[in-house]
Amino acid sequence: MPTGHYTHVRQTYRLPIRVIGPSIAYVPLTKNRFAVIDAEDIDRVGVYNWYTVQAKPNAYAANKNAEGAPILLHRFLLKTDLQIDHIDGNGLHNWKGNLRPSTQQQNLWNQRINSRNTSGFKGVCRNGKNWRAAIWLNRKRMHLGTFLTREEAHAAYCEAAKQLFGEFANDGVITLRPQSPGESPQVD
Repeated sequence: MPTGHYTHVRQTYRLPIRVIGPSIAYVPLTKNRFAVIDAEDIDRVGVYNWYTVQAKPNAYAANKNAEGAPILLHRFLLKTDLQIDHIDGNGLHNWKGNLRPSTQQQNLWNQRINSRNTSGFKGVCRNGKNWRAAIWLNRKRMHLGTFLTREEAHAAYCEAAKQLFGEFANDGVITLRPQSPGESPQVD
């Protein structure tokens, strides 16, 4: 080592994973956030420091592999590089009951309501004094009809989404069922 130079060794500290109930644990992340995992995955996840990656409108938990490339927690847990869909749309909810393999298109079908939406309902926009329902499929917008109320338009959108997208249909409203002892939280 040349004279006058030194290398700084940075010591890292892992924050402990907090177990919440019999089946859920919180993984501490940067930016004062936590990821939720199954308690059975603590030993695999706990040996790494995880950080928050902001990908608007969502946040994800990530780490770096030996080459310095990011590894997303949900892919690490399912041991895959394929697309993974968070059923409830929250990228920090990483218990296995909330994760499913998907294509990129299926993942897009399960998107949340757009932040610029003004009707309050996914797939619904104002059309003069009425409300129009539309859905996107294969990069084309399909007009579903014009309705007197936005609720009627939203019902038409939901029906079309269920028919076209199946289990990946997202009506813009996600609810979690309460956790039973020994069970991961489930999405309705």
